[in-house]
Amino acid sequence: MNMLSDRVTEFIENNDIELKDRRLLCCVSGGADSMALLHYFFFNRERFGLSDVIACHLNHGLRGEESDAEEMMVRSFCSSNGIGLTVRRLGREDLPDGTASEDALREIRYRFFEETADSTSCDYIATAHTLNDNAETVIFRLARGTGFRGAAGIPAARGRFIRPLLGCSREDTEGYCLDNGIPFCTDSSNETDKYSRNVIRHHVIPVLEGLNPRSLTAIDGFASLSAEADSYFEAEAAKIIEKDGTENGVRISSVLEARPPLDRYILRRIIGGYCPDPDRPTVERCMDALRRKSRTELTAGVYLTCSGGRCRVEKEYVPKQIGPVPYDSFAPEDRNVSFGLADIEADEDTVKALFPYCVDYDKLTGMVNVRNRRDGDRFSSAYRGCTKSLKKIFSEKHYSAEKKDSILILTDDTGIVWVEGEGPAAGKQIGPETKKVLRINT
Repeated sequence: MNMLSDRVTEFIENNDIELKDRRLLCCVSGGADSMALLHYFFFNRERFGLSDVIACHLNHGLRGEESDAEEMMVRSFCSSNGIGLTVRRLGREDLPDGTASEDALREIRYRFFEETADSTSCDYIATAHTLNDNAETVIFRLARGTGFRGAAGIPAARGRFIRPLLGCSREDTEGYCLDNGIPFCTDSSNETDKYSRNVIRHHVIPVLEGLNPRSLTAIDGFASLSAEADSYFEAEAAKIIEKDGTENGVRISSVLEARPPLDRYILRRIIGGYCPDPDRPTVERCMDALRRKSRTELTAGVYLTCSGGRCRVEKEYVPKQIGPVPYDSFAPEDRNVSFGLADIEADEDTVKALFPYCVDYDKLTGMVNVRNRRDGDRFSSAYRGCTKSLKKIFSEKHYSAEKKDSILILTDDTGIVWVEGEGPAAGKQIGPETKKVLRINT
């Protein structure tokens, strides 16, 4: 007991976790790890100043009678010790597409933990991950390919979740249960090599322990150093983006001049909103796009664009017809813009003030529509006195692709009659003879 107690106490102190007057939810599967977790905190709640310790159990129902036996054992233990318990039983309807993949079940578990914590007003959610679990996670990620973040293993604390047994081995938790007469179940699925973690547990860990009896502790130390390195590079990358980033993106030179692995950390933060956990090939492909000042696709319709000295994430441009403009008022979707007709007396001052926002109603021909840009658009500007492609005009203004796509364009049967930010087309502008205008309020 002292070994487990000392390591849990060390965990609480090292991670600055304040348990006094807090409510703790223990997630209990019925295995030795989670039963040791629940027993230890419930019977030491006064020592930590906890106001309450309660439990939750999710019956996946995937192992039939065995799953039900685990639930009954957890119910019996909690009932006999006066521990509050929330239980949920999964049905096939709870599984995405009726499948029971590890990722799907994990998402369901953690959602259940969060919901239970909310409904029981718990401040912390404790899971029973151990030193063994952390080593298996690190080995799996290293075998698959990872960086500092993946090699950091299972985080000790994240949000409300804490993992107090990360310093304890599976041998420690089983010994604690046996010493204290705590019942626990053994998951039969852990005995097969069907899952990657079981292969690591049954075959890789024993070999490593044969080389070094303290290999689990050594791997845990490596994970801690990786977590520190990851935290440092994340902070440095954030500073660079804050310094050199604008709405038009981050300076390409800021990324390329940073030494590895900082350059990759900056890049991951740039693309993180659309590609939150990019694999190494994706990161290297993006780095190549930076060097070449080119463009590469992140996900469907989303690109990392590197041009004009800056790199940014842009959505694919999809031309669309917003609709005809009624001659009373019109508000395009997702834009605080309106169109309306007005009678005016176009004296010199009025013409000057309204020029960018109006077209002469009597000079419009046929149906008036509002839309976004299209490939090949050309505009004869009354203000510029020349004709250019919209692509060139927007490039001269250093608009991002997203900005270009949001620009509103008015057309009639003769072509483009007005462009947001440019004003009216030649021949459609207001003048002293103007009596009525189509006004655009942006």
